[in-house]
Parts: sequence; C-alpha cells; structure tokens
Amino acid sequence: MASPAVLIPFAAALLFPFATMALKRAMDLARDPWGTVFVSNAAIAAVFLPLFLFEERAASQGNAWQLLLSGAVFFLAQAAAYKSFSAGDLSVAVPAQGTKVLLVAVFTLLMTGQNVGVRLWGAAGMTVAAIWFLQDRESGGTRDRRRVLRTLAYAMAASIAFAAFDVFVQKWSPEWGLHRFGPWVFLCQALLSVSLLLLPCKGRRLRYDGRTWAWLAAGSAGMAVITLALVLTIGIYGKATLVNILFNSRCVSSVAFVWLAGRWFGNREAKSGRRAMGHRLLGAGFMMAAIALAMSGK
Repeated sequence: MASPAVLIPFAAALLFPFATMALKRAMDLARDPWGTVFVSNAAIAAVFLPLFLFEERAASQGNAWQLLLSGAVFFLAQAAAYKSFSAGDLSVAVPAQGTKVLLVAVFTLLMTGQNVGVRLWGAAGMTVAAIWFLQDRESGGTRDRRRVLRTLAYAMAASIAFAAFDVFVQKWSPEWGLHRFGPWVFLCQALLSVSLLLLPCKGRRLRYDGRTWAWLAAGSAGMAVITLALVLTIGIYGKATLVNILFNSRCVSSVAFVWLAGRWFGNREAKSGRRAMGHRLLGAGFMMAAIALAMSGK
C-alpha cells in the first residue's frame, strides 16, 4: 500500500485544478483579483493557526526575520500566481508554474556550492521546450500571444518566489518546529495581504454576490487544504523532493481538467481548439519530464 507521502501529493494535484478553476471563476465574476487573493490567503492562514495548540516549546525571538521573509516571499508568490490565473489561461499558467521544482534544485545547488551537472542542463533545455509549446504560436493572433506571454511571465515569477519559499522552509523550519513555523509564516503573509485591498478594482471590493462568494469559498478552501496537506506531509515525512515531483502531476491534470470540465466553471479555454490544447498538454508533459530528469538520482 502506498504511503501518505505518495497519496497526499497525488490527491492535492487532483484537487488543485478544481481550486484554481473556482478561484478564476470568482475573479472573473468579482472583477477584483486582489480581493480574491486576500480572501484565499486569509483562508490559508486560518487552517494553519490551530497548529499553535500542538506546540509546547517556547517561541524564539532571535530569528523572527526568517518568518517575516518567508511570509513576504509566499505573499509575493501568491500574488504573481493569482495574477497569472486572472491574466490568461490556466492550461498555460499551471504547467509554467511547474518549473518551481527545477528552480528549487537550482537554488539548492547554488546555496550549497555544488556543481550543476549535465542532468540539470538537460532538464533546463526541456523546460525551454515546454515553454515553447505553452506559447502555442500556431493559434490566435498577436493579442492572444501577448496574453500567453504575459501569463508565462507571471507564472515564472510565481515559480521563482515559491521555489525560494521552499528553500526557506527546508532550511529554517527544523529550527522553529513544524507547529510554529507554518502558523507564523502564513499569519505574516495574511497580514501583508491586507495591502492588496488598497489596490484599485473594477468591481465592488468584497461586496460580492452569493454566486461569487460560493466560487471564492470553494476555491479558497481547496487551496488552503492543499497548502496545509503539502506542508504537513513534508514536515512529517521529510520527502520534499518526492512530494514536489508528485504534486507536479497537476501540470497534466490541470490541462485535462480545463479541457474536459472547464465549461462547467464558465471557462472557455477548451474552445481554443484541439491543436492549441494538444500543444499545451505536450508542453505540460515536457515540463513534468524536465522535473523528473532534474530530480532523478536525488
């Protein structure tokens, strides 16, 4: 029987397309991407706060900057990720964010001073191929290509920030303890998210109708459960590399979910055509292959 370290990331990867699709639907209806990010980040903080009840060690004040920096980086990652969802297509944004695992490997190698081997260079080349297919140059006009490139830019920015956050968690959470590091970090990012409410929006900020709140609640709850499950799995089993690789099956599941069930969420990406969606699925496959190659032998 497969261990929880395998089953939980796979389950999270299957839930991820539903959560992102619901959040994108909420952003489209509310015309307020930053308000939805604030609600989602608050939900993540809420599911982590009960962990304080299980922590018996006294809190250390000396390295509080580690918590603040980790929270700030996660906040920036979330803002960029949600912007990629609202700016373009999920079938482009989610696979592009799969570069996070490759970037974690690069950052880890740089921080430890190890040489970058042939395997990692090969993975980098496959990542370039993945992004090429995700651009889908053979469908749509110039405006569509610009939208895809903008989506890729936001997604890559999110990947860089998420990768840095993973490295921080790996390096600093043992000192703080799982039951303290997570709650403090996600409380910090939730407080930083209040600043998003100062940004302009086209709709009525946080005064959404019932349908919008339903989509937002579903997406935020899903994302909060995913974040909690992954952090706890890594904290308990210590298999960060395995967890990240398995969770990145979301690259393929997200494209497939958009294609098969997108219309139920008011999503029109499947209308891009079989050729365009086929290119994106191929790009997602290249992304997963690059990640597997980068992590093989570790």
